[in-house]
Amino acid sequence: MPTATVSQILSDPTAPLDSPLTRDAIITVRWSVQDVPNGQSVGTQECTLLLEADHGITAQVDSASRTYSFRLSKGTLLPALPLHARVRANFTAQAPAVAIPAVTSANANVEFASRLVPEREAISTVYGELNTELRRTRTLYESFLVAVTAALATLYSKRDVIAGATHRGFMLIGLAALTIIVVYMLWAVSRRYTRAISWVGNLEKALGVRQGDPPADLMPDKARLWKEGAWQHTLWAIMLTAYVGVLVASAGYLLRAKPEPPAPTPPAQTQTVICDCARPTDTSRTPPPGGKSAAPSPPKATSK
Repeated sequence: MPTATVSQILSDPTAPLDSPLTRDAIITVRWSVQDVPNGQSVGTQECTLLLEADHGITAQVDSASRTYSFRLSKGTLLPALPLHARVRANFTAQAPAVAIPAVTSANANVEFASRLVPEREAISTVYGELNTELRRTRTLYESFLVAVTAALATLYSKRDVIAGATHRGFMLIGLAALTIIVVYMLWAVSRRYTRAISWVGNLEKALGVRQGDPPADLMPDKARLWKEGAWQHTLWAIMLTAYVGVLVASAGYLLRAKPEPPAPTPPAQTQTVICDCARPTDTSRTPPPGGKSAAPSPPKATSK
């Protein structure tokens, strides 16, 4: 017949439970199910933390789990100490086997808190500051993307001026230094964002608004790259770095390129005037020898 045993997981430092609780406490228990016959498998499970002989907190646990954490809030009254924990395991049978009855473990004494949670007020303050930091970081990411896009558009619109600029060697050195600074800042912001996301998740678990057992260190300094949801932020940083690389490569190509020679100016067109000197002159318009032209005689008046 199958059997189930349960025990408490204690973390250092441990603290004895008192009533009422002076701080939020987490009680973590683990269990094992042994001697399961062939053709049978563990189905649904129930983990119970008994506060009194006939009163407790019961949680439904999936068949693959073997640990569970109970959270007791600050100010909870504990009528009977020590507390007790037990597990009930149900079984499912595969045809043609017949399912066997559920088994219940013996009670395990719970005299200490597995872990004490820091003060809720302090966690709430840090949680609010981290959410503000996340909003600022997202704004910085968006501003960075807009700035790089505008720089790329300006680069291509001014390519003729850049290609013909003087002191291009000095400009290349400055471009390389600027690239190193921007990429370093980009990855520093990415690591900071990843840590803040992890810290916020741990604080939410400590506050009880997210399911899960909070780690002993709520705000670790180590920033992951590809685990626990960090790969999205790492991939984002890689894509932004590639975007900066396109901008730098384009600028370097334009600085290294030789300016195109100016288009040749077409020669100025001249107007040719042809004079026909062999044409006979009009004698009626030739002035008299005295140098003055004869004035036309006025018309004669007629008398009636």
